[in-house]
Amino acid sequence: MNYVGIDIGKKRHAANGIGERGEVVLGARFVTADAGGYGSLTGDLHRLGTKPTVLIGMESTGHYGKLLAHRLREDGWTVNVFNPAVIAFAAKGDLRGRKSDKLDARVIAQVLREGKRGETQALSADEEKLKMLCRQRNFVVGQRTGCKNHLMALLDVLFPELMGFFHAEFSPSMLAVAGRFPSAVAVAGTDVRTLTSVLHAASRGKLGLEEAQTLKKTARTSLARTRTNDGEEAAARQTVQMIRFLDEQIKGLEQQMQACSSPIATCLASIKGAGKILPLMIAGELGNLERFQAPNMAQRILAFAGSEPRIQESGKWQGHFKMSKRGSTTLRCALFQMANTVRLHSPAFDDVYNRQIARHKHHSVALSHVIRAIVNTLCGMHKTKTLYRTPETRKVS
Repeated sequence: MNYVGIDIGKKRHAANGIGERGEVVLGARFVTADAGGYGSLTGDLHRLGTKPTVLIGMESTGHYGKLLAHRLREDGWTVNVFNPAVIAFAAKGDLRGRKSDKLDARVIAQVLREGKRGETQALSADEEKLKMLCRQRNFVVGQRTGCKNHLMALLDVLFPELMGFFHAEFSPSMLAVAGRFPSAVAVAGTDVRTLTSVLHAASRGKLGLEEAQTLKKTARTSLARTRTNDGEEAAARQTVQMIRFLDEQIKGLEQQMQACSSPIATCLASIKGAGKILPLMIAGELGNLERFQAPNMAQRILAFAGSEPRIQESGKWQGHFKMSKRGSTTLRCALFQMANTVRLHSPAFDDVYNRQIARHKHHSVALSHVIRAIVNTLCGMHKTKTLYRTPETRKVS
């Protein structure tokens, strides 16, 4: 068996290969990240032996290595994708502290030779689609959050009382007013009938003349009632348009996500309070539970999410238990959000939360125990091929 390590780069990759005894079988070299470089690399791989006798390893370094790994697997090569932390830890064995792309490729090959394996199971087309849609949704939600923060900063100067006037921040009614009359001067100067029409349409009839009169009165007494700035008002109007546009994009992405079939999402959605989107977000990151198959399946999933406890101790000193956070941030955030909603609707998970609160644990610590319960439940549903059933409460006679 021969082991080839590839250190991924944007424009070129470094490759190095060793044999069973650690001897060099492929000298360290660079290949360009294009079709010509791929042809040169596969030519070297064929000279090392048949496809079953060559193992290839690379780091999971963002999107740069995704195309190469896909093409190699498509052509029948076995590719192991490692967490960069695994390779970084192995590279520390160099006492002289050397660091280069070629040396990193050699370290990856050595890790393969030592019997460690990475993610060898490629995602299916449906799993890859769901994962991409979920990450795109996360990206767009982040953009919308930035726009909302920017709008808040503008309104703090133009009309500070506007945000607090409505029951919910960034409600359709609030955005409608900010889009048309983004300053106290603009609200105070507009006709009450026009303002009433805007509020009535945006709130679907819930707000009307009374609220319009109160808002105009608030604008006349605001600290910003005499301050005008056309540039800031234009920026506020445009930001409202961007928020509405991003809302539509998120809605479209969620519709596409719900059209994807996922056994993981189906299982999680059977838990009351999980909703429709969060199970899909979790399923998009996990992909296929078969790659976590082991007696300690739940612990492996928690480790993948970075939600397992990290212990630090030395001699008599013992530090505090902290969450490792060395895993998928998207998965960890989705699990936390789901834990927070599930505990409010499912008594069994609420009991887990309340037991930790009774022990004077922090809210986040209690939620981490709910996450562990959710993952254990998911593993149980996966093994038994059943959906979640709410435990029956015992009647006290």
